[in-house]
Amino acid sequence: NLMVEVASPTNDADALIGKAREYLRAGAELVWLVYPRAREVHAFTPGGAANRVFTAADALDGGGVLPGFSVPMAGLF
Repeated sequence: NLMVEVASPTNDADALIGKAREYLRAGAELVWLVYPRAREVHAFTPGGAANRVFTAADALDGGGVLPGFSVPMAGLF
């Protein structure tokens, strides 16, 4: 239900977003694209209703896919 893709310096941003869309079409309910250099996590859901960018000031949560999961973004990087 959750797919996580960690970007490397050689990844193309458009290609990663394309992968996120593929995961969602395949049935994933939540996709996290993790960008270590930018210290961000981009979250995607089917239909795009809950697409969001998490930054150091936020707590990353799993929404309805991982109820109760929350971790401060500042602690991830």
